[in-house]
Parts: sequence; structure tokens; C-alpha cells
Amino acid sequence: MKRAALSTGTKVKIDHYGQNRDGIGTATLGELGFAYMKIFGATNVQPEPGKPQGFEETGSVSRDIPGIGITAQSSTAPNHTYELDADNLKQIGHKGFTIDAQTMTAILYDFATHADYRSAVKKEFDGIKALFAEYQAALKKVYERPVVPDPK
Repeated sequence: MKRAALSTGTKVKIDHYGQNRDGIGTATLGELGFAYMKIFGATNVQPEPGKPQGFEETGSVSRDIPGIGITAQSSTAPNHTYELDADNLKQIGHKGFTIDAQTMTAILYDFATHADYRSAVKKEFDGIKALFAEYQAALKKVYERPVVPDPK
């Protein structure tokens, strides 16, 4: 919001009550989650990988503990709408919730019962974590804070 306001030359005061932070996403967890979601019948599954994301969007947990966010399609409505809320009580909402639960359970089972899988997740996570400071420094170069003069 602030950047949008600054781009128009508008000065704003933001009250920071939380933060969004990039986390560390791991392909070893993401690929397994993707496979299970397809097995359990998730709809609108995007075949192309997107931006890696941590599983905790408002804190730093995903920078210290490997994890994954699982979200099956539970509505066809745009986000933040009454239709989205209403879909929670329809078949699409129930199916999405069920697929989320099945997928999370299957991933946890595999993680708990396969030492080689746990080792692969840890190795990938530790490798990415070692480079995370470089990633954050590179972001600061790309997303510079604009200088906006005070209004007259």
C-alpha cells in the first residue's frame, strides 16, 4: 500500500502491526504435496511451479523449520468475497477441505516413517537457509524505497 501511495506522490503513515516475510520453501515437500493433491482429486491444480514460498506468511517460523502450506481449491469465486465464504458450505468447499487434510496427513506420514525423506528435506532446507541472507540482500537492491518529497 505504501509503495502504491508513494508512486502517486502521496505521503502516508502506516501503522505496522504485523509483517509479511519471505520464508524458505522446499521442493522436497512441495513436490510430494503436489503429487498427493492430484492423487486425492484436487481441482484446478496448476502444473507449472510458482514462486517458492515459506509456509508461515506473517512470521519467521518457515525460516527455521521446514514446512509446507497446502491449499486445495475450495471455491471458484474471487478472494475476499461473500461467494467465497458461501462456498465453504458447498461441495467444493468440503472437497477442498478434505483434500487439504488428506494431503497433509499423507505428507506427515511419509515424513515420520521415512528417515531418508526427512534427511532429504533437511539437506535441502539447510542448503537454502545458508544462502537466505544473500537472497534478502539481493531483494533490497531490486526493491529500493522510493524518495518522495513532502507535499507543499
